Amino acid sequence: MSFYKNLEHKFAPIPEDKRIESLIFLDACSGSILPMLDMLGSTAFAMVKSDISGNIKRVRKRYTEDPAKYPTLADIIEVDVNNGTAFKGGSTTEALLWLSRALNFVCNILKNLAAGNIKDNSIVPSLKQAYKDTLQVYHNWMVKNLVEVAFHAAPYYTDLLKSLSNGEPDDVVVQDVQEYQLCLQDQVNTIVELFVFNGLDPK
Repeated sequence: MSFYKNLEHKFAPIPEDKRIESLIFLDACSGSILPMLDMLGSTAFAMVKSDISGNIKRVRKRYTEDPAKYPTLADIIEVDVNNGTAFKGGSTTEALLWLSRALNFVCNILKNLAAGNIKDNSIVPSLKQAYKDTLQVYHNWMVKNLVEVAFHAAPYYTDLLKSLSNGEPDDVVVQDVQEYQLCLQDQVNTIVELFVFNGLDPK
């Protein structure tokens, strides 16, 4: 089975009420996004992985404080909004905002890769375009330069497919990447909707 089909923790389909279960979401982030970043290049994505990991821990800390109070991401946001702490430094909602931005970055990478945004067996074009379309606007020039340099440590496209394949043909791997990307995009879009619904600007 390919990497995606072999995952122990996957993102669940979005429920009708848009209330994403906290534990399932966090386990999927830890169990699929972080390993995916290692495959995309542990050196190239060291900074992004550290950021994602830190924000997962911050959201998980809030959840574990009272699982009955925070069964969904919506509950976490709503409590912070009601307390007037949603976007105060160090808030869980702020961590969730940055986590969703990083997930959107990964989502765009996968979309670009599946679309064949490759040059001379290099995935760097996919990475650069995804970064430009998502995280770049939030970073200062120093971080932008560090990211630009780090991307060049990413694996070749053929090596990445081999890492993701677990023996499956390339076309099956690409199809699985597309399926994973669509599921991840649903998570990101729903989190953005939760922010908007609660009167918060996710941008």
